[in-house]
Amino acid sequence: RQCKELGVQDLLFKSINMCDGYISKILIENVVIAGEVTEIPGFAQRVQAELYDLYKEFSKHHVSAHKELFHNTETFHTLADVKLVPALRRKDASWRGGSMFATLKTFPKIRFTREKFQEDEKIALKRYF
Repeated sequence: RQCKELGVQDLLFKSINMCDGYISKILIENVVIAGEVTEIPGFAQRVQAELYDLYKEFSKHHVSAHKELFHNTETFHTLADVKLVPALRRKDASWRGGSMFATLKTFPKIRFTREKFQEDEKIALKRYF
């Protein structure tokens, strides 16, 4: 049975490739990992290796075949080119980031309440996508 969900490495790869070509190398060298799950032994190494494999495969098929479409034709030559950096206090980094976001003056304009969500579960999609 195959899993239909994308893995962390797939989401990173997809997100980075949505950015302009010139910035992708900077992004791939500065992936910050946060959250308690990132402390699972071997997590960072596995994501790093799988992300590298995705880029190696991508470079082999797309960059070499369509150089005129890519601003940055540099490929990743070693696994060390893909860098995952653990966030400081990564165990609670997501919580702290959300807490800071909630203190912004603009937050009340973009949030929706539990009651609104229960009225219409598609409210987030309607408002934000």
